[in-house]
Order: sequence, then structure tokens, then C-alpha cells
Amino acid sequence: MLDKSFVPKKPFDDFKWKWATLAPTESINDPVVLLGVLFKLNTLEKKNVKFSSDEYDFAMKELQADLDSANIDVNVTGRTGDRNLFRNSGQYWKALGLIPKEGRNGLITLTDFGKSVADRKISKTEFSAITIQTLSLPNERIQSKEECDLWEKHNIKIFPLKIILSTLHLLKDRGINNQSQGWITPDELIKIIIPLSACNASAEDYTNFIYWYRTNQINLENWADCATRANDKRIAREYLLFLENYGYISASDIIAKNRFEQKYIYNAEFDEEIMKILDVSQSKIDLYEMMKNTSTISAAQNIERKRYNRNNSRPLQAQFRQDLLSVSNKCLITQVRMVGLLEAAHIKPHKYNGPEEKDNGILLRRDIHYLFDSGNLRIDVNGNVFISQPTLEDYGRTIPEKVEIPPYVNKDYIRWRWENYDGA
Repeated sequence: MLDKSFVPKKPFDDFKWKWATLAPTESINDPVVLLGVLFKLNTLEKKNVKFSSDEYDFAMKELQADLDSANIDVNVTGRTGDRNLFRNSGQYWKALGLIPKEGRNGLITLTDFGKSVADRKISKTEFSAITIQTLSLPNERIQSKEECDLWEKHNIKIFPLKIILSTLHLLKDRGINNQSQGWITPDELIKIIIPLSACNASAEDYTNFIYWYRTNQINLENWADCATRANDKRIAREYLLFLENYGYISASDIIAKNRFEQKYIYNAEFDEEIMKILDVSQSKIDLYEMMKNTSTISAAQNIERKRYNRNNSRPLQAQFRQDLLSVSNKCLITQVRMVGLLEAAHIKPHKYNGPEEKDNGILLRRDIHYLFDSGNLRIDVNGNVFISQPTLEDYGRTIPEKVEIPPYVNKDYIRWRWENYDGA
């Protein structure tokens, strides 16, 4: 364990945590953007078209309209043709193993893992859990061989998302003036965790130095600067944004002076599940191995269940349910009519500007509502019902292959969810 006098040094001049690109566009990390683009690419790949094609341009314009309706501030149409989005920002998808490092002469291509995500064979939460377990630095998917060799030469291989979560897990039990310290700022990540990560530090070391820094027991004047270029801080912050977007941490309601002093608070509600995700050996970094890992799947499903319970305790939920009961009296999927078993399900999520209006809702039996919210049950605009493999194994064909969309429902919300959203 390192003591207070330890001062980390950079192993080589350009040591830093690279998320994906030198020209970051933080909004791309939002699942509706990252996975929404992936879903579009999955359809286009089957048509054997290029990123520079008119078909790609049209698909991005469709997606842009959906992003605008969800108040997501990102432009996926401003870079099309030969200077398309993937020319500069493709590393967001490459870094996570969703598209290959080397393309096929500009043809749209997904990796097998990317296809599994796009085909909804794994849920959004399972995708995030696998990413936490497998995303390592150096990242051969986006970094050059020369860069990777430099890391290897200094015997450095780290799993940055696991480092952040394991540190927050320990910090939550530290207190200052009876206040839990289970939070981190981008500045602390950049100034403390990243320099220490080059020094074979442990989770206890990261935790101690952050605690000592907050209690003025150390100063960082002589510490290595691992964010020397203009965008280095923004790129490092992407790790926190990823964890925030998938619900492992949340930004504090207290507005900070700037985005690098913003507190990101550990979601202790998911602590047990997060520890199961972190418990996977760091030697196991194969994407497909992680897709079959029962501990990963179980942890992800428990997170989905807890999110479902939390989302359905929102203040406006009761009124939303009453509004739906005024136009319907049964579960859309099972036809159950017992009022006590029926819940109100939003089609376009509230988080993405979905209204609290009945044309954005359907009544579902409680367990079916969970399947719908977690992405294990999906409905297209024609009423076709698609279920995940685990759902099929548990429910068989008690779930119909097709339903009739109620006339009061706005089908554009159905389409939006089908094309852009993969569950809570």
C-alpha cells in the first residue's frame, strides 16, 4: 500500500487515458445515440452499402429527427458523404468492439459483438456490464501498435471503468463530517486516479489518496500531469459519462463551477450487483465469454429490476395510470383485466422527452411491464411482439406473436422506441 509521501511519475511522456477520440463529442456516449446509430448500421450492413452512401445519409437524417425529439444535443447528419460521422468519431464504436478497427473499403460492417447488441440478443444493461468488465487500456481497437507496445514495455494494463467503480465502492464507506465520500469529480479522476494507475496502485490506494486530498493531507503540486493537451480532460471525463449514462453513477444536483468539478455520485442501490460485475477476473476479457457469464447476466437483470421499481415510483405515475385506465381495461399482451395487476408503461421514456399523456402509454401486467421496460419484450408499429431468449425460455408462447395496437396510442412513439431504445 502506498503512503502519503508517494508521488506518481509518468512512465512515458504521452501516458493518459484515451476513451476514443482526440475530438470528443460527449453526447455520443448516450445509449440512444451510441446504440441508436448501431441499430441503423445493422440494417444498412445487410444492404452492403458504404458510410458515404445516400442510404447512410438518409438513415442518419431519420435518427437525427428522433434525437431532436428527445432533446439530445448531438449532430449525426452534419458529417455525411466522404466526411461522414465515422471518419472522425468512429472510434466511439470501435473502442467498445462494436465495429471493427479496420473497415472493408468504406463498407458498413459490424463485429459479431456489435451485431449481438444491435439484434438485442443482450440487453443494454448487459452491454454496459460487459463493457465495464472488458474495456482495458491500452485499447488495441483504437490505439496504434506502437502505443500498445509502449504500455506493454512498462508492464501497464488497466481496466479503467473497474478502477473507478471499485474506488467509489470503497469511498462510500469513508466519511467527512458525517458525509459519505462516495463520489468523484473529473478533476480527481484526472489529477489522482490516472497518475496512480501507472504505478500498480490498488483500489485502497486510489481511495486513500482521494480521501487525503479532500482532507488536505496531501498536495498534488509535484504529481504527474496526464492531461497536457487541449482535449485530454474531456476525453478522460468520458469514462464518468459512460457510467452515468448507464446508471452506475449520477451527477449531483448541486451545480459545480465547471464540468470538471461536478460530483458524480456512486449509485449504492446497485452496490451488490456492481461488486458481482467487478468480481470477474481481469484475465477474462473476451467479449463472447462475458456474454455467457451467468454472474454478469444475473447482475444486469437485478439492476434492470431495481431500475424498474424506481421508475414506477415517480410522482406522476399514479395519474398516468388513471389516464390509461380511462381508455383501456386490460393488459395489451396477456389480456388480464384485474385492475390491481395492471401498470402504466411509457412507450417513449420520460427521460427522452416522452410525455405523460395516454397516447404515450399502454397497460401491462406487472411482470410484462418489467419485460417491456428492460427491453426483453419489444413491439413494432405493426403490433409484432419480439421477446428475448430468456423470456422465451420462461414464458414460452404464452406471449402472443402479435397484438393490436390500441387506437388511442400514437404509433410514432412505438416507432421511436423500436428504432432507438433498448430498455432502461
